[in-house]
Amino acid sequence: MIKKCISVILGVAIIGGLVGCGNKNITKENDLSKTKNEIVNYNNGEYEGDGNGCNGKIKVNVKIDENKIKDINILSHTEDEEYFVDAKVLIPNIIEKQSVEVDTISGATKSSDGIIEAVKNALAKSK
Repeated sequence: MIKKCISVILGVAIIGGLVGCGNKNITKENDLSKTKNEIVNYNNGEYEGDGNGCNGKIKVNVKIDENKIKDINILSHTEDEEYFVDAKVLIPNIIEKQSVEVDTISGATKSSDGIIEAVKNALAKSK
């Protein structure tokens, strides 16, 4: 009887593990299809946007050329410099990926979020 109970418990655990792993793959496929379908067209030019950092507004200028993000410059901010220096690492990542879907910088999350929000706002003006 004990062996039967152990077998049932192990069977349920294995099935539960397989079901959990299967859902992860479905989610990744759905995310991938969204990315493929989200083709964005930007108009050439320079656009300004702002976002909320830890200590206030972060203002950026985004340069678009040939439907691509070519450059991002910080125009103004009120962030603590020690955190903001770390957060600015996002800028080359955004340009390389041609997307604001980048990871924030640990330890400078609010400043990172502010930069991302500012770039999003600038890109929205370029459509």
